[in-house]
Amino acid sequence: MHLKPNICLQKVKVMDKNGRPMRADYFYDGQKICEIKFEFEVDQLNFMTRRTEKLGYVNGAGATPEHYAIYDQTFSVMVPSQFGEMIKERAQARAIIFDEVKAIVSAVITQAYMSQGMTYPEVLQIAGAFWERYSAIIDSWVNTGTPELRTQIEADQITPFIDFILPAALTGEPENMTIRAYVIERITY
Repeated sequence: MHLKPNICLQKVKVMDKNGRPMRADYFYDGQKICEIKFEFEVDQLNFMTRRTEKLGYVNGAGATPEHYAIYDQTFSVMVPSQFGEMIKERAQARAIIFDEVKAIVSAVITQAYMSQGMTYPEVLQIAGAFWERYSAIIDSWVNTGTPELRTQIEADQITPFIDFILPAALTGEPENMTIRAYVIERITY
């Protein structure tokens, strides 16, 4: 909510491929009002060691000339509560990555199968079998980053839709790719 009564801003997050936020844009009545930029410093294992958030207001010319630090926190593996936050941040980022993967894959297979005459419950059965088969290994990847998910997706020979083509316009990737290639691309950051 904005500081003025009855004014609510619409927030649009811009995410990095690694699941971390890059920026949050705030709009009112279709016009960008301000943004918050997120900056991360990381160690050799990609754990955050510092997170900074900077607020910038859009001027009349549509530019954001200055940003002001509104949050700045360092994290150390030597402080148990901070190390816990470092681990939690990576797990949350991987969960965001896989939520996006799941949404795109689900949308494409639903459209593809329903255009072939299948009902939505039939599509759910096919998709559900896939998500159920991979559920434990996805959870493991989200929580630990284990490479086993990539290995299993690369070797998958039983999923009927694993090589369906995803359009670049939907994935944001530079070119069309198979579901298999897309999942591997997104979980390798």
